Amino acid sequence: MKFSNLPLAFIPLFFAFCPFSRADITITPTFSPSIADSGNAAKIESAIDDAISTFESDIATPINVSIDFQAVSSGLGASNTAQGNLAYSAYLTYLEDASDKSASDKTALASLPKSLNTGINHNSDVTLSSALFAALGDTSEASTLESQNNGFDGVIYLNIGSMNLSRSGPQNPNKYDLESVASHEIDEVLGIGGPGSALYQGGSAIPSTLPSDGIGVTDLFRYRGPRQRSFTYNPFAPAYFSINGGRTDLTNFNQFGEDGADFGDWAGDATPQVQDAYGTPGTEPDLGVNELTALDVVGYTLTTPVAATADLAQDSFVTQSVPEPQAIPAFLLACAVIAAWRARSRTACWASLLRRLPVPVVDHLHPFHRHQPPVDHPIQHWQECRQLLLRIHHLDHHRQVHREPQYLRRMHKA
Repeated sequence: MKFSNLPLAFIPLFFAFCPFSRADITITPTFSPSIADSGNAAKIESAIDDAISTFESDIATPINVSIDFQAVSSGLGASNTAQGNLAYSAYLTYLEDASDKSASDKTALASLPKSLNTGINHNSDVTLSSALFAALGDTSEASTLESQNNGFDGVIYLNIGSMNLSRSGPQNPNKYDLESVASHEIDEVLGIGGPGSALYQGGSAIPSTLPSDGIGVTDLFRYRGPRQRSFTYNPFAPAYFSINGGRTDLTNFNQFGEDGADFGDWAGDATPQVQDAYGTPGTEPDLGVNELTALDVVGYTLTTPVAATADLAQDSFVTQSVPEPQAIPAFLLACAVIAAWRARSRTACWASLLRRLPVPVVDHLHPFHRHQPPVDHPIQHWQECRQLLLRIHHLDHHRQVHREPQYLRRMHKA
């Protein structure tokens, strides 16, 4: 149909009732010869395209993100993300001035300090990925960072040999899901996961001093208790993701970096998530509520608000009173924890047991942890004990870590 043949009076009606597609995020992949020239190129590229489609369906921010995908023969997955620093006050202004704030955005903003400083280790800067700079509207800085990273917002490395390339057909239970690993690394190019925390991005030795030249964007939502930030290398310290000042624990951050895992990833739990620091073979996690919430509050706009954000926005979290457990079961369980720690058991049974314990029982285990001063909130007791058992699990279990390459690019805005 040609517009020139339409009556003038009909043209406004045509535009009023004709649906137009929304401009969402576009992720443009390129595939290096290590993928494009392989015998499984079609399957590999299809799985990566499926992962990309999920992001393009879930994120409404109209930007283009360029990612180069390469195959490697070690580790599980890694990424090289273009990053730069921005004054925290400027970052806060970007978030406050957004016209399409979700319920989660409003809740998260209420928890952020209204000052020139982040309130974390005297840091006044935050580190953003080039894609996040673009999402906030600073396309000039995004382009500069991208040009310094060989024209890409990120480069993703995938150990294809350790992965199931398709979700259809027979699956090797000892291999990892390619689509999930690709999603994990795409998250990092967008700015959450590893690059979301300045504490540690795997691939080099853990520093002896805490960062003072900028924090990651998800460090702003890293808590050890209500109104108590967590910003430490202590592997036993509680650290969880919360967007309402630490009152609601959405998921736990990883605190173990000695094997190359990122502090910005999730610690892992009974149900695997895309952004877990340690991949779990034989599972197929998809981009979930915690990853989407993180992307939402750091500066992206979702096509559909994720579940439960409305409840958080209503400030509905209430600390429950905790009944005292029976002394004998608590004592026996404490002995079991210590025995497991000393034995360095090579099974995941203790970690599995701890994940299923009620908070009151775990509350009695706190005195056995000498690495953290006494605390008075049940969430913190749970977190400290859970981290101890997960340490055994992570060191001894066969799950693979998502590692960052040692040449991870981190560029700072002057």
